[in-house]
Amino acid sequence: SLFESNIDKNASKSKLNLSLDKTIVTYTGGLYPNRDIENIVYLAREFPDVMFLVIGGPEKHRQYFQKMSQEEAVFNINFMGFVEHNMIPCYLYASDILLALWSSKVPTINYCSPLKIFEYMAAGRTIVAHDFPTIREVLENEKDSILCEPDNFDSLKLALSKSLIEQNTSNYGKLARDKAFKLYSWDNRVNKLLRFMQNK
Repeated sequence: SLFESNIDKNASKSKLNLSLDKTIVTYTGGLYPNRDIENIVYLAREFPDVMFLVIGGPEKHRQYFQKMSQEEAVFNINFMGFVEHNMIPCYLYASDILLALWSSKVPTINYCSPLKIFEYMAAGRTIVAHDFPTIREVLENEKDSILCEPDNFDSLKLALSKSLIEQNTSNYGKLARDKAFKLYSWDNRVNKLLRFMQNK
């Protein structure tokens, strides 16, 4: 329901005091060691004209990666820490590309269904995600997202490069948003469960 109003990108950027001229790539979620968050620092180094926003904690890990980016002389990345959940839609709407990153070290990645994916889809922005089977159940490569090989930085870099090139010509975000509201709203999920239970 937080995403029902499709807010204009520039209006969201203005509300958050973000540059209207910068392409913004955003990651939201945990900054735990098994997420390979350092790859976002390396992406920022490779794409110096892009602004990277990293939203999430815990705080000690935010400080660690902020320090790491400074030591690497990477200044186009902002580790913002915890943001109230009702503000997350505004940040997603202000973004051009959304990163959904995990690694094979995440113990639940082979059976979890991350809520972040559905929020990203509802925001209607291009999603770059790791191509785990659980993610592929929801997203389709080069149709409503760009998927890359897990645990492979070169594949991630290529996927982001492709998304930057195609961001003004692809319909990935629109198709993902349409799919989110058609198939994955809470109401639709509950109705699907009820139908399943009634047919048992």
